[in-house]
Amino acid sequence: MKKALFDRSSGKISVSFLLLAIAMMVIFLGGCSYGWDEFFYRKNSVNSRSDRILDLDGTDSAPKTEGCSRYSVVLFSDIHVGGKKNDPDVLIDWMRVQKPLLEQEGFPIEFAVCAGDLTYSGIRSEYKDYAAIGERMEQLAGIRLYSVLGNHDVYNSGWDDYEDLVFPYSSYYRFTTPSGESNLSWYFLDTASGTLGTEQLEDLFYRFKHDSNRKVVVTHFPLLLKSSMYYCLQNIDERDMLIDEFCRNDVKVLLTGHAHIEDGYNYNGYFEEVNLESYIKNYAATILYVDVQNGTFRVRRFHL
Repeated sequence: MKKALFDRSSGKISVSFLLLAIAMMVIFLGGCSYGWDEFFYRKNSVNSRSDRILDLDGTDSAPKTEGCSRYSVVLFSDIHVGGKKNDPDVLIDWMRVQKPLLEQEGFPIEFAVCAGDLTYSGIRSEYKDYAAIGERMEQLAGIRLYSVLGNHDVYNSGWDDYEDLVFPYSSYYRFTTPSGESNLSWYFLDTASGTLGTEQLEDLFYRFKHDSNRKVVVTHFPLLLKSSMYYCLQNIDERDMLIDEFCRNDVKVLLTGHAHIEDGYNYNGYFEEVNLESYIKNYAATILYVDVQNGTFRVRRFHL
């Protein structure tokens, strides 16, 4: 007679069941690049990572855009350093070519943004390589790189290395790009755990309430996509609250990654979500054209 996995009479779990469970755990942990610490306990929750915003205004860490009514920003996402083979120098060389062209168009590149998944497995060597990309970008192209935390970046307790190595050393921060009476506020949010968490959500809504500027928001997880809901924030209540607050508080553009595809969503004319295709898929990058005074934004996508 075939032995059951669970013996109801004795209340004991069979050895076969235990071996199967262990095998599944090993496959899961290996496939997702999680460490054992993440499986049993995660010490750096989103509430501890992002309980209060870091304001870069008035510091050397903010972009130098004073007086620029029109400019551009280079966008990319899901570079996954340490994973599939890709060459970040392709991006840097492309930026060096684009910079004088955009200056001629009247939209000089002011900075660059990566919308998360900077690393493949969140280990320190990958973070060092990503930080080196930012350094080369600034040295060779004169463009500073701002980033948000992605789900791959918290694998293997990666938060500590992100905080130590990735400029501006915070997962929740903001700055203003000033242009007279038409200032624009940029918010970089931590959605690496698939949620903003209670602390960040409450603080963000407080900041919005006291910020009358038009806004651009950067997150890793999308809110809505036309093609699939699988990669979006799964907490429906949180997603609805964010959409409502974005509409009420003059958010104009939401930049997201994670789905690895070119996609997006228009929120009835209130704001536009732009989902960035992954860099590792097709050497994909995007230019965001910003006209602060007219309040207009447009994107142009590239395969490098």
